[in-house]
Amino acid sequence: MQSWSSRIKEYNNIEICKGVEIDKSVYEEKENRIKTLIIKGIITYCLSVGGAGIYLSSFACEYSELTVHIVGIITAILCALLYYSALTENVGYIVYFLVFAGAAFLLKEYINTGFYAIVNDTMSYAMIYLKLEGVQHYTERMSDRYFSITVTACFYVMVSNIIVNNYISRRARYLIATIIVSFINIVPLFFGLEPDMIYVLLYFSGIFMAYFLKSGKHYRLYRRNSKYYHSEKGLSYGINSKVLRQASIVAVIIIFAFVNIISAIVPKQGYSAKGNNKYKQRAVDVAETLFTLGFMGLFNRYENNGGLSTGRLGGVSSIHLDYKTDIKIKYAPYSYEPIYLKDFVGGRYIPVENRWEMDKTCRTPEGENHGEVEALKKRFLLGEEYSAKAKIEVTNVDANAGIYLPYYSDDTNTIAYYQAPVTYEFYPLFREVGISPDNIPIDPEYRYVPDEIKDELIEFCEQRGFHGSDEEIIQQIEDYFQEEIPYTIKPGATPRGTDFILYFLLYNKKGYCAHYASATAMILRTMGIPSRYCEGYVVSYDQATRDGELAEDSAYEDYYEGYSAIGETAPIEVEVTDADAHAWVEAYIEGRGWVLVDATPAGEEEDIIDFWSQFSRDDIGKDKEEEETTNFGGFKIRDSFIQKIAIVLLYIVIVAFLVFMYIYIKPFVVYNIEYKRAEINDKLIMKYMRYVRKLQKKDKEFKKAINYEDQLDYLVQSGKMTCTKDNRDRLLEILKIAGFSNKKITNDDFTFAENILYSKR
Repeated sequence: MQSWSSRIKEYNNIEICKGVEIDKSVYEEKENRIKTLIIKGIITYCLSVGGAGIYLSSFACEYSELTVHIVGIITAILCALLYYSALTENVGYIVYFLVFAGAAFLLKEYINTGFYAIVNDTMSYAMIYLKLEGVQHYTERMSDRYFSITVTACFYVMVSNIIVNNYISRRARYLIATIIVSFINIVPLFFGLEPDMIYVLLYFSGIFMAYFLKSGKHYRLYRRNSKYYHSEKGLSYGINSKVLRQASIVAVIIIFAFVNIISAIVPKQGYSAKGNNKYKQRAVDVAETLFTLGFMGLFNRYENNGGLSTGRLGGVSSIHLDYKTDIKIKYAPYSYEPIYLKDFVGGRYIPVENRWEMDKTCRTPEGENHGEVEALKKRFLLGEEYSAKAKIEVTNVDANAGIYLPYYSDDTNTIAYYQAPVTYEFYPLFREVGISPDNIPIDPEYRYVPDEIKDELIEFCEQRGFHGSDEEIIQQIEDYFQEEIPYTIKPGATPRGTDFILYFLLYNKKGYCAHYASATAMILRTMGIPSRYCEGYVVSYDQATRDGELAEDSAYEDYYEGYSAIGETAPIEVEVTDADAHAWVEAYIEGRGWVLVDATPAGEEEDIIDFWSQFSRDDIGKDKEEEETTNFGGFKIRDSFIQKIAIVLLYIVIVAFLVFMYIYIKPFVVYNIEYKRAEINDKLIMKYMRYVRKLQKKDKEFKKAINYEDQLDYLVQSGKMTCTKDNRDRLLEILKIAGFSNKKITNDDFTFAENILYSKR
């Protein structure tokens, strides 16, 4: 195989047109490669130092910026100069690596300290932004923090220069280089921090300079430093350092003007005008988990149903709902209060293992709410006011076999197996009723607080000032959670070896129902109130009437007898999903028995609609629907959604129009401007070339004719131009004079040529 240099010598002179050639000695002209490499080094410097500076200045890290700039520009240019030849590239990388490795070994303690110092600064700001407590900080072994961060920043820039320069100098892959230096800056961007302007200018100038380099299509460095190269189209130049320098200056000017104009016309508060949206909030939840628990905190450790797993706690990072039907219930609503179906009762809490042991005594009537049931049953049999008896039918659709027990029922052994409907009989308790069940011995299990967490819970209760009667303490706990600890379905998993309840109350301070219920149970026990932890399903009145369907084949009397707080209703069927899974607490209060306590923060209260109004709102609903939705072939789409689609389409049309203007109108405008400024010779050539280009788009064979003579011969022979031989010869002579001679053509010549071209378009 022939070498590159031997193949160049075989090239012939390059023919421009008949009689005009470029001598092949042009291939021997040399390019000033060093200037080109220095400019590429400057591009690398802008990207690397700009990217690093944005991060460090955003978090106000203190270090010697001048030192980092000096190290950055020197190493960036050195990295670029490695590509001067094959020898410098191969040897230079080895030398660079040895120097880098030696310096890193000697300064490893400072690099380590500087890295942890930057991480600590980041964590400190994250604690403020994300409102975290107890976030881990790292030990900084060296006392000179300023010098340590400077050393770390220098080494980071040196590594970044090697990587970025590889993409810039070889193939001008600006997109990959940009991603590399931008990755770490996702963090300050997420926190909405403002970096120093100088680094923003460097960063974007580097991107634009690299883009211009790539767009010019002359960015490759060949082994020979020749100025010109042979290509399929003839002669092509490699890299022109002068053009590259001018393009780089233009890029810097554009970025400087753009950044300053945007800063002047867009107020700072406008950047975060829509920052607190649902997507940002989801990202904040993930960030909180990452900063407190690490990467593994994002994953669930065990299967769960709506975040619940029969007493296991702390292993659910995020609740993922499938909204598939777990059970189906049929009952007649009798009040606006939600109906609770209990499936699990926890008696003893095991700290650090983070689980509730099942209270098996609750699987007997005596261990459940038997005293309350007997009192309510007695009231009903005596026909007293505000007494009733109800039934609820539960069908296990896709849940675990279990007892889904409504409150105040003795059917504690009625298990709902797969697809087997079971019926529970219970006696509703209304607010107007004050029952006094017989006092029964309370199992010490319900007062037990593990020693491992007792002291922290006592201190927590004292700091919050919980005091008063049992009812007052319960209300204080509910108010505290409502006001101080937000509800979330993405609390993050509890760190291994950490107690679930203490981590929730003292550090994480966010959670879902299992967090509030477990903490409430332990706080009540700490305050001397017996309690137990419960899991199951909760169906609100609004959900039942909104999503339920009337059971046409069932009679009201079969499901309900006695007083109803909302009047006579009708049996309805409601599908219950994992979204309805819930955890709550039962507290024992002297004279009242076991009382349901739900301390999970409530959402906004919804308007309560009468039962029969809810099921006879079809016409009203349709009127409202017509105002807010539009029907498309059976699919109802909200008007707000249609408005958003319309806005998006409008933007698309505007962009398409601008693209059309740029592609089609711009050449027309440029042509006319240049035509008006041109001399008569250039005007004719412009008209002729415009004529030729239009024909070349329609006739591929015509493209093969590359000079005036061949083109005119083809046009005459193909019948696309009808003229005599004398006129053809005169037109050819006029074109040669206009294209290659210093002599100006006459107005008559211009008119003659123009008439021939225009008459045959």
